[in-house]
Amino acid sequence: MLNNHQPDSSISSHWHRWLYLFLALPVGILLGWLFISLHKRKRGFRHIPAEIELPSSARRHSVEETATVEPSTPPATDDLTIIKGIGVKIAAYLQANGIHTFQELANADPEELRLALMKNGFRMINPADWMVQAHLAATGEWEKLKEQQQATYQ
Repeated sequence: MLNNHQPDSSISSHWHRWLYLFLALPVGILLGWLFISLHKRKRGFRHIPAEIELPSSARRHSVEETATVEPSTPPATDDLTIIKGIGVKIAAYLQANGIHTFQELANADPEELRLALMKNGFRMINPADWMVQAHLAATGEWEKLKEQQQATYQ
């Protein structure tokens, strides 16, 4: 004998559907939050290499040595972004590698610097032009610097 049992259409018989609905809502919110937070993180400094080479003085010290060293005054720094062609990312790279002032930049070897920048993902860079600008900035010749930048970058 066949049992012609009709399914009960009441809410109590569909409890599993309500359970899925209530579970899907927080899971959807969580997945949306994760997607948005990952998307925001990717929009940041995309092209900065994950590993920036540290100056040799920073590589020599171990963690134990650094804990016992007295804090010293930070080196004097110039705003290297004044130099046309140097943005925030390249300035951060230069400072991480020991170039903090216009004078240090003016004294750097342009070919060596170009190769180091290319090795770390910076393209279409001509540091030789930076050396001229850095020398003018280091000597305080701001009008000549402005003229040189206008002549070169127009």
